[in-house]
Amino acid sequence: MARYFFNYQTGDKTAHDFEGVDLPSLEEARIEALRAAREVVSECVKAGRDDLPDCIVITSGDGRELAVVPLRDVLPPALR
Repeated sequence: MARYFFNYQTGDKTAHDFEGVDLPSLEEARIEALRAAREVVSECVKAGRDDLPDCIVITSGDGRELAVVPLRDVLPPALR
């Protein structure tokens, strides 16, 4: 298992995940990021907020960027 960190990026600002999650693979980390993205989008829509992060950046324990999950990827195609 490896530890993956899910950092939320909005423009030039990043909200860092300092705890991370142990997962068996990067693919599992991507799936987790998509779940988190759906939850964030849902919460913002329910609250009438438009301050969505641009993406979730998955990093390794040493800070290397492993993958980027744009939040628009969880929206229905008509809303992208």
